[in-house]
Amino acid sequence: DRFASEASGQQAATAEGGEGPAKTASQANFEDFGKELKAESKGIWHSEYREQQHEKAAARMAEASKEDGDDSEDEKDEADAPDASMKPAHRPTEEEEEKLRAKALMPKKHKRLLQRIEKGEAKKKAANTALETKRKKLGAK
Repeated sequence: DRFASEASGQQAATAEGGEGPAKTASQANFEDFGKELKAESKGIWHSEYREQQHEKAAARMAEASKEDGDDSEDEKDEADAPDASMKPAHRPTEEEEEKLRAKALMPKKHKRLLQRIEKGEAKKKAANTALETKRKKLGAK
C-alpha cells in the first residue's frame, strides 16, 4: 500500500520507518519541493526529475511484487518492453527553447502572426526542395 501511495503522489499514514507521527501533506510537499530545487540546482530539468522519481517508485513496486512471489511479472515485462524501432522523444536545443520561451511571452495576436510567417516559410522551403528533386531527376536522365 505504501508503494501505491508513493506512486500516486499520496503520503503514507506513518513516517518512513513505520513508527512515529504521520507526515502532513504540507510537510511532504515542502520536502519534495526542496529535493526538486536541489536537483534543479544540479542542472536536472523538472521533467527529468519527475521521470526519475516515477522510475524509482516503479522499481520499488517491482521489488515488492517479486518479494511477494509473483512469477507472472516476467510475462508482463516482455509485453511492456518498448520496440527497438521506438526512439526517445526529441529534446529541443537551447536555441529552440529560447524561441519557445519568447513565443510563450507573446500576446496571442503576435503568436498567430508568427505562426503564419513560419507556415509561409515552410511552404516555400517545401516547394524549393520539390523543385530541386525534379531538377536532379531531369539532370540525371
